Amino acid sequence: MRNIVKIGLVCGVSLLASCGQQVAPSAATTLSAQDIQTPTGPNCTRTIGYWKNHPQQLAALLPVQLGKFGGSKSLLVDNVAQATQLLTFKGNASNGIVKLYAQLLASKLGAFGGTDISSIQDTVTQADAFLAQHNAADWSGLSASQQAQVLSWMTTLDRYNNGLVGPSHCQ
Repeated sequence: MRNIVKIGLVCGVSLLASCGQQVAPSAATTLSAQDIQTPTGPNCTRTIGYWKNHPQQLAALLPVQLGKFGGSKSLLVDNVAQATQLLTFKGNASNGIVKLYAQLLASKLGAFGGTDISSIQDTVTQADAFLAQHNAADWSGLSASQQAQVLSWMTTLDRYNNGLVGPSHCQ
């Protein structure tokens, strides 16, 4: 069972490192996983919008690896502030890798919460292999076919997260 730590209100969000601030550990209250509603019940998907607006549920499922473990450009998402930045396309919303990060993160959060990802497993595997060697800074240097592939993975994951591929969307 994962334990998370609830830290007092910082910028209106009850999490450590929200808005770049730290709260003294003495203010922490330990919560068990039962104290937080995570999407583990029905086998349904959640969008990036859900995850960025439900920080407690998101926190309970971190860390998440984007890219293969050991990849030179893999990204370990281990805190809510970082996850929220990825889910809101911080950096450059026209960058396909930024969009892929968001959709892959949402898909993996759902999987960690109990949603079946077998319908997109090949896409996840291919995207992770790619992200082990490429990051958002590489977008403009990719060939047109590489950019098209990234956008294809992103679209497949977006369709999955919206319940159009695989399990239906949570209501």
